[in-house]
Amino acid sequence: MLKSKKSNNLELSEYKQPIVFDLFDTLLDESSIYKKFFFQIAKKYRIEITAEEFVNKIFQNQHEFVFANVQKSLKEITKLSYTKLIKQADPNDVELLFDLYSGMKFFPGIIDLLLKLEKNHDLFILTNTDNNMLEKVSISAKSPVRFKKIFTSEDNGTYKPNPKAYQIVVDYIRLPPKKITYVSSNGWDIEKSREFGFNVKLLNDLR
Repeated sequence: MLKSKKSNNLELSEYKQPIVFDLFDTLLDESSIYKKFFFQIAKKYRIEITAEEFVNKIFQNQHEFVFANVQKSLKEITKLSYTKLIKQADPNDVELLFDLYSGMKFFPGIIDLLLKLEKNHDLFILTNTDNNMLEKVSISAKSPVRFKKIFTSEDNGTYKPNPKAYQIVVDYIRLPPKKITYVSSNGWDIEKSREFGFNVKLLNDLR
């Protein structure tokens, strides 16, 4: 493989058939962590909705802030999303949630899939998270494959689906979007990344 000498030449890349993954609820089961958090605080605030409803609504609140391109950390956005849903809640409760991130696990079958893909592809991650939250997850300790780079919203200075987040990936890999496979399980991410020009796939497409 030839390494690019011109940073602006998108046809020359040092990477082999790159695949970029969304992280949470695509590779890692983030929803289960939020459900555990729900059961920790449900009695305290006498929450009457179900755990699944809680997760869906707090994610919806997060997405509203992210789509508005709010210039706050994901931790701050999560606090706002939590107190918007549970009006009487203490925003510092979310520290209990973040402490659970270290126990987040890959979905069944993901590790085997990554091992197979690594033979012919270079693997990347693009995620809407802060670096300290990503550190809690500890991808390197859990994954048998090495991701060439993990792009966080903190490092990018913006959240996806802002096209700037996708463009940062393209500029780094130095290939046209259509030659980069992008994998997500989140409907809004699938839609916007496809509009951007990525070759969008679902996990089942790769199996």
